[in-house]
Amino acid sequence: DKYGARASNQRYGWISTIGETSSVSWYGESDMAIDELPFSDVNPWLLTKFEPQPLPAGETYAWRRWLGIGDGTLLSTQFARQQRLQGTQPTPRTITVTDEAGNPQPGRRIHIDSKGDGAALAFGITDENGELVSAWDQAGALTVEPIPGFEPVVMMVDGAPSGGAITVTVPTAARLRVLVQEAGQPGHALVRVRATGVNSEFFAPHGSGEMLIAPGTYTVQVTRGLEYDLIEQQVVVPDEGIDLNVELVRSVDTAGWIAADFHQHMEPSSDSAINIRKRVIDNVCEGIEFVAPTDHDVVTNLQPYIDELGFAQNLNSFSGLEVSPTTGHIGVYPMPYDSQKRGNGTIALAYMDGAQAKYRPIPEVLAAARALPTNPVIQLNHPRGGTSLFDSTGYDPTVDDPTTFTKRDWSTDFDTMEIINRFPSTCATFGDLASFLNVGLKKTGLGNSDSHTLDGNPAGVPRNYLKINSAEGQISSDAVTAAMKAGQVTVGAHAFIEFSDAVVPGDTLTGAEHTFNVRVQTPSYSEATRLHVIVNGEIVQTLDRSGNNGNDFDDAITLTFTKDSWVVFFAVGPRANAWEYGDPTLAFTNAVYVDIDGSGWTAPGMTPLMLDALNETGFCE
Repeated sequence: DKYGARASNQRYGWISTIGETSSVSWYGESDMAIDELPFSDVNPWLLTKFEPQPLPAGETYAWRRWLGIGDGTLLSTQFARQQRLQGTQPTPRTITVTDEAGNPQPGRRIHIDSKGDGAALAFGITDENGELVSAWDQAGALTVEPIPGFEPVVMMVDGAPSGGAITVTVPTAARLRVLVQEAGQPGHALVRVRATGVNSEFFAPHGSGEMLIAPGTYTVQVTRGLEYDLIEQQVVVPDEGIDLNVELVRSVDTAGWIAADFHQHMEPSSDSAINIRKRVIDNVCEGIEFVAPTDHDVVTNLQPYIDELGFAQNLNSFSGLEVSPTTGHIGVYPMPYDSQKRGNGTIALAYMDGAQAKYRPIPEVLAAARALPTNPVIQLNHPRGGTSLFDSTGYDPTVDDPTTFTKRDWSTDFDTMEIINRFPSTCATFGDLASFLNVGLKKTGLGNSDSHTLDGNPAGVPRNYLKINSAEGQISSDAVTAAMKAGQVTVGAHAFIEFSDAVVPGDTLTGAEHTFNVRVQTPSYSEATRLHVIVNGEIVQTLDRSGNNGNDFDDAITLTFTKDSWVVFFAVGPRANAWEYGDPTLAFTNAVYVDIDGSGWTAPGMTPLMLDALNETGFCE
């Protein structure tokens, strides 16, 4: 499958990938469960596990595994396993899947399980002719996984050594095709389909997308990320199928800004099975304009796939990675990419110093990143809530000065830090950011999706808006890194916040009184109901109103300062009213600095943090 395959939760004796001229298999002495199965030309690997083996004291156990090379057929690798472990060679059998009209059914997943203990005997996906050639040595139940809206088709099969072809007939599906337009041109969108027992989605890039489905009535949602209104319709899909025409409506004006996500995963990560091509399509259909892939301890380069899929005018990228020690994760981008090096040139956590193996604590990871020739942005990922630097070191922003705080893994030598990643940790991470700003550590707050899957974890939620006035497809890496290090970023989840005049986050303003023209926009499915004004870690003013699903706030807010300060505007609202966009509505600017006398900005120093009102809507832990 060009766009990847997924494993079931069953146990297998072997697994194989098939290419044009060769096939590769992985098998062991006992069955294994498959945690991750990304099939592609990008990163063919397999993450497996086997049952724990209890051992009496002093005894050892070896579980042998083999890598098999075949001639491009499934059977060549399967037979290698059978002959090595069992001394047998089952007869190959062809399974053909057709619908009731006799049409071959490519891409149908087939499981064959034993009758007695439910062990997996065979698994595969039909080819373009609707065929799967496999072999098994005992009777079992053959299951064809269903098209959405249908029940699985199950039939009993024997394990006779004589073999024999098997034909399976499945119900005839209808085709739901969505045709997408934006401003009279083909658009890009994500389509979600729901009904009782159906929860599916598919992409509609370059103006169209489709899926096979049982005839019936469905609710269809079409979206293109956080700047577009959500389109929802009840659709009756007849036997002959249907074309649904959709016109995208962009309701949030982000002119002069670009939308970016600097933390997401795909198949090179050990905990994500998303095919790289699907991830690229996902970003485009979510309206992301710049993306940094941050796979765990592997440098990923998306540009070849962006070009291949025809998205060079929609999406820019640079290579990146997430360095993943257990005490906290670090994003680094842009990264040099070298496919001939370990992890494509990753920053290795363990290394040899002569004959001694050493492990890099976080300060050494950051030093290695600083030494890179790309002058990268160094990003502190999810500082709170599991695998988080601030939790693992015990940092307390209410009492600890980050410039003097000391722990083995502590360092402040990063440029940006995620404020919105795990939504319930947002209040805590913003308090951390405030403590840094108060002592003069100018860090840029970010919001990143940290997406590992496609279902329920879309790219770009939340996302970053960088003050870069470049057209889609023409966004330079240098402009991105410069904007991030300068703090010229606002962050939004279902909302976009900016200053409607010439002020930009990261600016330093001179004078003791300033009027800030703050505008918050939301798409049709969300609203911002509170706008907090935060000075030096204290909420000094809150505007509270129900929005109108447009310019929820467009206000002139005048503030008077008695000392040099920093100011952040933070908007909150209820959970968004969309299936996959069900997170709270949040948006914040990065800091604007106020130098009251023009002598240079001086940090206000450690002051009590008074931020409880951020959580009045109850979205934080």
